[in-house]
Amino acid sequence: MKKNFILITLVAVIAVVATLFSCQKDGTIFKQIPLSLNNIHKDKDFQSFIITLQNQVKQVKDINTIAIISKKSKLTDQDIEKLSLAYGYISKQEFLNDQEIFTNNLNKLDKKYNFKDKNSDSLLVAVYKTFDELHLFSKTNNTNGALVFMAGGGDPCETARVACLVSVAAQAVLMNLACGGLDLTIVLGIICHGAVITYQISASAGCNATAQTCSSTNTQ
Repeated sequence: MKKNFILITLVAVIAVVATLFSCQKDGTIFKQIPLSLNNIHKDKDFQSFIITLQNQVKQVKDINTIAIISKKSKLTDQDIEKLSLAYGYISKQEFLNDQEIFTNNLNKLDKKYNFKDKNSDSLLVAVYKTFDELHLFSKTNNTNGALVFMAGGGDPCETARVACLVSVAAQAVLMNLACGGLDLTIVLGIICHGAVITYQISASAGCNATAQTCSSTNTQ
């Protein structure tokens, strides 16, 4: 029994020491050392974050309202009510609940990886790898430029359109990560995210318009 107790205690001590080695002391507070981006594409929290972003883009009903309200520095109850409808929610409370979860998850990811100290090129590579990991191009759907579509095949105009949409979506992910780096409140997170989703949908519309012009030119 005594040997078993010593063994169990030794294992517990080793576990604690291993944890302390992965942390650095900041005054009286132990701060976790940020992880590298090497395996972030396999991180379920990061994958869920990207999927959530794309689902939000797909369900938007009124991007103009989101664009206008997201320019404000403060939001009224009426603003939040309008936003909930613009995002495609039935109730304001459902919208706020989802936004709270989204903002908390974003802040959690930022504490885990400390994105503001990461190189933007490395972040882009990590985002593209996550897109591939999630097979986001497996079926066709171009709702608001959300990333659920096939690559363009042999059509150069469609190939360019898809590449443009992927680039826009990746940039939008980086912008949202920047929002997380600000450690925002729920309301300020809504404003920051609203500005990003406005960019993604507007820029995606530009990708589609350019592809249409390309197609019509090639058929003449």
